[in-house]
Amino acid sequence: MAGQFAIGAAPGVAQQISSIALAVSDPALFTSLTLTATIGGASQSASVDQPGPTTVFTFAPALSLPAGATAKLVLTAVIAPNAP
Repeated sequence: MAGQFAIGAAPGVAQQISSIALAVSDPALFTSLTLTATIGGASQSASVDQPGPTTVFTFAPALSLPAGATAKLVLTAVIAPNAP
């Protein structure tokens, strides 16, 4: 695991999340990144090969975050074989 964070929806306001952008300080270190979202026990992943300084993870279908719910997101990484 490279990191984790959570996103919450306000009470009374459901959210649809189709993409999440993350800044990567040294993208050459990685061959791929995967972001896995878990909402109410259901998980969905989005992967990016050869990430860049701003890496966008696209979820298809979009994540459906019910009002007042929280999504747990876990980032995993594959280190490049020639990483410094």
